[in-house]
Amino acid sequence: ARCCPFAAGPWWMLSDQHKLHIERIQATAASGKLAVLYGAGVSMSSGLPSWGGLLGMMAERAGFDPEECDDLAELDYLDQPVLIAERMGGEAAFKKAVASAVESARYTPGHAMLGALSGGLGVPAVTTNYDPLYEDAVTSTGARILRIPWDQEEAQNDETGMLPQLLKLHGCVTDPPSIVLSRADYMRYADNKGALRGLLSQMLMQKRMLVVGFSMRDENVHKAIDEVRKCRTFHMDESQKGGAPPRSSPAYAAGPSHPTAEHAACGLHQSARTSGEGSIGM
Repeated sequence: ARCCPFAAGPWWMLSDQHKLHIERIQATAASGKLAVLYGAGVSMSSGLPSWGGLLGMMAERAGFDPEECDDLAELDYLDQPVLIAERMGGEAAFKKAVASAVESARYTPGHAMLGALSGGLGVPAVTTNYDPLYEDAVTSTGARILRIPWDQEEAQNDETGMLPQLLKLHGCVTDPPSIVLSRADYMRYADNKGALRGLLSQMLMQKRMLVVGFSMRDENVHKAIDEVRKCRTFHMDESQKGGAPPRSSPAYAAGPSHPTAEHAACGLHQSARTSGEGSIGM
């Protein structure tokens, strides 16, 4: 009996080019060379607020009146948290409020499909999101996932290397002080969380990255990309001095948006690119 009502199958809407991309991604995942970078676009369909929406929500909770909220909205997203935190009584109270605003939601089919890559094939993932929806999707299948940096010791002791890992660059709602949201958080990132960016750089060097629901506007991600680009450019130049042929880029576009030369140099495969303002965790 046919389960799918469409004669051409459940993926009838995909073009031949899209199907080719899917086959390539599938082969890369099966070979252990795939990693996933996902962002706010994956979680917004769960009803979580955009970045601006989150700050507006926090401003209202802090007691800003409508006129003050309008004035606050004129400031850069990275500067608004300072004023909101002051009204709330400090950074700790502010980040706790942020965590409470994004912790109660349900994972979507998007989380489930990406989570299946981790739970089923051990594909590592990295995100700037604070929410636990990806983790919820993975654990709902009975699989485990290690959150880095919180489960770093267990990851080091994983002799099989089979436990999937999720690198949370901007913190998690389960640990409010870890959340990266203000300008000060970004300025101190290299000092406080530089090792996490180093792990992203390592992933970019060793894996092909499938990018989903990510606006590619986060400075920490761009710095990691730039570090890898400079490293590869240096070694490519050195190899050409020795007469070796230049290596071709491993990147391809999995969606309608083609990666820039910088992204291609890091093996980024762009899919479902967001065009909005970004949201929690950028």
